[in-house]
Amino acid sequence: MSAIDYLSEHGSGKYKRWHVPDLVTRHRTVELVFVFESPHVDELSAGLPVVGPAGKSAMRYLAPGQSADMSLGRFVQERHAAGDGRIAILNVSNVPMQAAAFVGTEAPELEDGEWAMIERARRSKARSMCAMRDPAARVIAEVLVNGLRQRLSAVDRGVDGRVVAAGTFAQRVVAAALPDLSPEPLCVPHPSFNQWNRVANHNLPALIDLKHRFEDQTSRA
Repeated sequence: MSAIDYLSEHGSGKYKRWHVPDLVTRHRTVELVFVFESPHVDELSAGLPVVGPAGKSAMRYLAPGQSADMSLGRFVQERHAAGDGRIAILNVSNVPMQAAAFVGTEAPELEDGEWAMIERARRSKARSMCAMRDPAARVIAEVLVNGLRQRLSAVDRGVDGRVVAAGTFAQRVVAAALPDLSPEPLCVPHPSFNQWNRVANHNLPALIDLKHRFEDQTSRA
């Protein structure tokens, strides 16, 4: 099935042109590991995760003093270039999970039915990945869970290192990939649509904890 090969792309296969690599470095122990969903239009163009409107909105919440054009992905990339790898960014899928991501660029040759399967897995309301009723969606979910488990397990997190699962989909996949993850992940909304900056979310304990940890990591040499 082409959709399985597509979602399994590691950066050197048939679908490598649509692969956006994680931002992880071995320079230092990772203290914050963000997990988002998948690349979209801006991420495909830049070849970096979380550089579009959601990434810029995230930075406005985490570091209001930064330039309005600075995205979370660019910020972390610059930190890595300076030798500081304490913050990492992963996506559940390193290739886009939405056909709408391919604006002004050639899209991978997947059948309409395969995009529909991916979308069902992404938008499922099932309480867990394995609880999906659609067999095809469960196959898609298994590929994503296994892939994230392998990449997230390889991240060198410190004793107090925290995984930040942004959005319902990322939270469900993280829970399925590493059900015994310790410390427990910080489950926060996805920063799209300016959710981190909404007054209604300002009292969310996980979001407050994330901001404090981010400030701590970026204020220390």
